Amino acid sequence: MLGRSPVEAYAVWSERMGEVDTPRTMNQLFDRYLIDVVPMKAKRTQESNEISISKLRPVFGRLSPASIKPKHAYKYNDAVAKKRSTTTARRDIETLRHVLTKAVEWGVIDRNQLLGQVRIEHASSRDRYVEAWEVTELFKVTGHQMRSIHLAQCFVRLKLLLGSRRGDILDLKLTDLKEDGIHIQPSKTRNSTGRRQIYQWSEKRHHVVDKIKAIPPRRIGPAHLFTTRQGKPYSKNAFDSLWQRFRAKVATDSFTLLEAAERLGHSDPSTTNRIYRRKPVVIKPIE
Repeated sequence: MLGRSPVEAYAVWSERMGEVDTPRTMNQLFDRYLIDVVPMKAKRTQESNEISISKLRPVFGRLSPASIKPKHAYKYNDAVAKKRSTTTARRDIETLRHVLTKAVEWGVIDRNQLLGQVRIEHASSRDRYVEAWEVTELFKVTGHQMRSIHLAQCFVRLKLLLGSRRGDILDLKLTDLKEDGIHIQPSKTRNSTGRRQIYQWSEKRHHVVDKIKAIPPRRIGPAHLFTTRQGKPYSKNAFDSLWQRFRAKVATDSFTLLEAAERLGHSDPSTTNRIYRRKPVVIKPIE
């Protein structure tokens, strides 16, 4: 850098370093995204992004970010939807789209060609509605008075009374049971609005909570309400099937869509209607 002032020499050096650090392939872009962006997200989203990127690499890894076009995204979506599911395909495309959005922010490309150009339809609404008799039959199941069945029955009863998300109920601790009600901070808003919900006590809620607390082992202090025989918190996967089916019942049995959305903690009632309201709409005849 002979003949240049220190300032000019530094500017040239910075420009060259920037060129070296700039991702030239999607693999390099994925690497930077995993380092700079993913750690800032919720744990569950981090895991989802990592899985999606591991599947996107073999397909897009060697391409340049600027070469990714809508047709590539649609082709990938069709292939994954057939092999796995539409939900998996949509999640991967959403990750790819955001990676390219960050690429624009980092100056790697001038425009994200997938933004506003690729529209992947949501998975079709699930129409499996749990009838009242099924809930009744579930509560009759005792087997050999197994603890797990008893706890599952109590979980469903509490779920029907609260309508909260599966994970939020499984995360309940004894310290969340206060005089004015059951305190729940939805995981979905924990890192955003921080909004908390207080479910006021009723005779039924008190009764179910007391039954859960009576199931061994004895729990004190900040222990979880739902625990294994060893006193450890239950994993969310253990209740996944019940969570989906009976959450739909809470929403569907709510008198109005707005009431259902409020009970489920949805800010957008369309989500409640599309996924959880499963009874057919009754249309009265025009007089």
